[in-house]
Amino acid sequence: MAMSSILSPSPLREPMPQKASDERAAEPISEPIPEQVRLPGREGSALRLGVLETPRLVRGKTSPKFSLVLLLSRAPAAGEDSIRPLLMSGYLGMELDYRAPATETGQQPQARPIFARQAQVSLHSPGQPAFAVASLSAPLLRGALHTPLTREQTLAVLDALNGEPGTQEGGLELKAHIEYRAPAPAAGFSLNLSPAELWDKLKAVAADGALSEPSFRQVFGQLNLPPDAFDAFRQACNGLLVPGPDGALLGRRPAPGSTCLNGEGQLDALRQLDVACSLQAVLGNALSPADRAACLSVVGPSGNLDGGPLLETLTRSSSRATRGAVGMGAMLAGSKVQTVAATLRPSVRPSATSHLLATEAIRIQQPVATTTATATVSTPAVAQVAHYMLPEAVFLRPELIAVSLPILGDLNAPLLSDKSNPNLRWYLPAINLVRPAPNEAPDTSPFLFEFERIGTSESGRPAIRARLRFTLELSRPAAASAALAANASLTARMIEPVEPSVTLSVPYIDEASGVLKRASCRGVVTRSGNRLLVTVELLNDAARTAYGSLSTPGFQSEAARLDVAFQFSGYAPVFNRPQLVLGGKISSAVLVAKSRDDADSILVSSGGREFVVRPASAHLVTQNLTLAGRISTSTAAIALPSKIEYALRSTIRQQSLDAFFSCAELGAFYREKQAAATVSIGCAEAYRLGQASSQTYQEVVALNRPSYRVFRNLRQPGRFLLVPLAYEITRHAPGTPDREYRPALIVYAALDAERPDNNRIRFEAMLGPALSPYAVEDLRRRLLLEAASPVLELPNMLAQRTEFSWNLTSTPPVEAVTSATPECLHTALATDLASALLLKTLIQNTGLTGAARFILEDGSVVTSALSVHLRRITGPWLQGPVTLQPKGATLQLTNRIEGSMAVKDVYLFSGSAEPVRVPVEATLAPGASLDVAASGAYTAAHADADPLADGNPTFEEVRAMIEDIECNVVFLDVVNYENHGLTRLDIDARLRDVPGVFRVGMDSRRGAVNFLLPLTVYLAARIVEFRLTKVVAGKPDEVLPWRAWDMEANSNIVTITSEMIST
Repeated sequence: MAMSSILSPSPLREPMPQKASDERAAEPISEPIPEQVRLPGREGSALRLGVLETPRLVRGKTSPKFSLVLLLSRAPAAGEDSIRPLLMSGYLGMELDYRAPATETGQQPQARPIFARQAQVSLHSPGQPAFAVASLSAPLLRGALHTPLTREQTLAVLDALNGEPGTQEGGLELKAHIEYRAPAPAAGFSLNLSPAELWDKLKAVAADGALSEPSFRQVFGQLNLPPDAFDAFRQACNGLLVPGPDGALLGRRPAPGSTCLNGEGQLDALRQLDVACSLQAVLGNALSPADRAACLSVVGPSGNLDGGPLLETLTRSSSRATRGAVGMGAMLAGSKVQTVAATLRPSVRPSATSHLLATEAIRIQQPVATTTATATVSTPAVAQVAHYMLPEAVFLRPELIAVSLPILGDLNAPLLSDKSNPNLRWYLPAINLVRPAPNEAPDTSPFLFEFERIGTSESGRPAIRARLRFTLELSRPAAASAALAANASLTARMIEPVEPSVTLSVPYIDEASGVLKRASCRGVVTRSGNRLLVTVELLNDAARTAYGSLSTPGFQSEAARLDVAFQFSGYAPVFNRPQLVLGGKISSAVLVAKSRDDADSILVSSGGREFVVRPASAHLVTQNLTLAGRISTSTAAIALPSKIEYALRSTIRQQSLDAFFSCAELGAFYREKQAAATVSIGCAEAYRLGQASSQTYQEVVALNRPSYRVFRNLRQPGRFLLVPLAYEITRHAPGTPDREYRPALIVYAALDAERPDNNRIRFEAMLGPALSPYAVEDLRRRLLLEAASPVLELPNMLAQRTEFSWNLTSTPPVEAVTSATPECLHTALATDLASALLLKTLIQNTGLTGAARFILEDGSVVTSALSVHLRRITGPWLQGPVTLQPKGATLQLTNRIEGSMAVKDVYLFSGSAEPVRVPVEATLAPGASLDVAASGAYTAAHADADPLADGNPTFEEVRAMIEDIECNVVFLDVVNYENHGLTRLDIDARLRDVPGVFRVGMDSRRGAVNFLLPLTVYLAARIVEFRLTKVVAGKPDEVLPWRAWDMEANSNIVTITSEMIST
């Protein structure tokens, strides 16, 4: 029966161990609710774990976090006293809290809240499946549930609000499902006995496989354990039992092993808890009349009926990303000017060049410069060489250039000038495919095609795996040598390739469509001196078609080729000055110098207009100065781009090389590994198969988890596509200067000086995979059973095309643009200044959602959800927010982010073996550390932890990068001091809800106070408050009350008049 809790008005439920009749062999263990069982305590005290059976409705600052929107067929007519007949449907939103507060010391019963691992809440009509389900944050057991309602469900919610239980058919029920781990008892035990040996002892006392309570006590007595360990012993037996119609039955005998039984380990199993209550128990009479006015809204099909929010149909904004559509604007980042993309990039490590080409690289259209006897002529660029630029760039003034790098002008020129040294030249290396000599030893030759049979495929054909080896040589181009020979005073250096990538592109005829296509197979590149050694592994049809194209003339209408690409850095001349989209923003009025012959006047410039103020015309000041302060770019910031001459940026050079090694001439380099020996196959008819399936990826369902899907690459062994089911705001990785562990999120004002109506507030974020480092490492462990060195790739790295769609409403008006990068998805949300606060609130409270469609090379499509929500920030990718530092036999866990983390467990990984779980169940405050035991050998350690978010954080709380606005408020004192007997007036000023009070320095009856505010605060804090102090000779100073001044309505120029000092 339910227990009346002394902890809160809601009843407290206690998880409990199962009775013998309910024992099961498999985890997790489901537990019935109606009974109360006290768990064994620690240190002789009783300990209970509690949850609320009836959750609390969470309250906000002024009202409960509850919303009910009622949609009526029409407005009520005069005389209609009920809206129920007009009700069509509704929308319900509420935030619930199931967490039981800990009992104060000295109260009974002593209890502590459950440390939940996972939890969800659902809303049901009686006897029906859930029509609304939401996750509860673990371990807080708190979450928001939002759902549309039918007419009947809406009526049931209204009944619950009025404290009416509702009819049996219409009453709604809340259910919560919670998973947790029970703590180990004080009376644990340890046996030098394996599960198989314990099974044998139970088998000896079982009657036809059935075990009664005396049977367990009989075996317990044989083991000479302390009497208070019986409960722990019974729990240890659960894993050997299966449920039967009349009680527990002995299950199958476990495999013999050396593992010893431990009572604590068995009790530490994952458990489940289910609680239920009526919606009326939560909402009944929970809203005051003021709460109802704030939380209930009524709308009609064509708009508001009582001032509540308008229900709008969600629209989907869908587009294909355009390279360079986001992140190209310049911004001030400390002392540097760089692109927004460079600032938002989550990590400093270089990305794979092939992935950059597939995502954000922008093709540079350039002619080829050729030198003749008389002049240098430009010809169209050859198709074999292409150049690409990346969005990341740092803009430099000439005096700031110190590092010796080439000037990136004509990238097809034989030599590139150095920015600092006039006698130094740079050249891009010529890349050539090295061919073997016919008599060369295959084992050490620059080219080798070697395959082996690994079984039989589904079609009945031999399954083969091939390993291909290519060698590329870097050298000085002949044109560069000729240019240097013509000028002996010059020295030259080769531009070093960074992150070289090589892809084998193989043509094939698609067996379904009959169309010629190309399969791209990525190679592994290692450098040895001036040579690049490339290894490509292929499977089945991919290996066969590669053999045909590489070895046989005319096998396809196009040749196989190697696409070679690398990155290099240099100074690119800036011809079009970049627009400074972030930094140097002001909202100011300027006191203008005046001529001596008009000494009594005060000249003020604001928003492009000038005003002359004279004390004698004070009554005209208010009506004249009504121009609200606007955000603009300072003169210094406008002038800054004109000083920029170069941009330090990375460029990609891609070169395509035809690859053909005739089997007639070089047959010794095509080999088959057989059981007895490795033999050369030369030109083998069996492998001249020109058709192949276009399918590249096959889902491996057994490897999937709730947060991701896994696909095997059918062409290249050991490569797997990891598809996160969600992308969320990610964090900067460790080592990112000034930004590590902060969200990759930026807010700034993008202004159009010529058309202010085009001014926008932009929210830009990098969305990363919503996967924990623990989940990724556990997947790598399981993949070791599939491949010796598994390679994980993300869909944003590989997609041939990506389409994005966002769920948007017309209010606020939002423009959404998204593009892919190798690490993340770069999303930019923009709105006008009037709607910026609404969009900010939306991102903080409910978030924006969308979807990404990744179209892969073989035409298949995978999808992921998108989220821009401050409550759902992930990353850093592959590191996580909690660092683990080995310290002898312990690991030090440190929370590196701005919010608390709930650490469930630490997992110690060693190869493909099951990881060792170290229970933690502790909360880490920001910057806090905790040591946990970590004995034994392990190769990697990761924490399973979740953010402990209580409510929705703000942009400032999550440490987002927000543009600062320099805002000033001008004070004009036009009071006649003689009429009031004043010596002077002192003025203190502050912004409402912003800490800090400032004394205004007045000079000749005018003065100003400057505020430096984050943009998000500036948009909300447009009320300046000021306080006057009357200073009279020979009398105490008189401090007057604070006054409010609305800058949005009255400008940022405050005029002090005689009316303000009257008492």
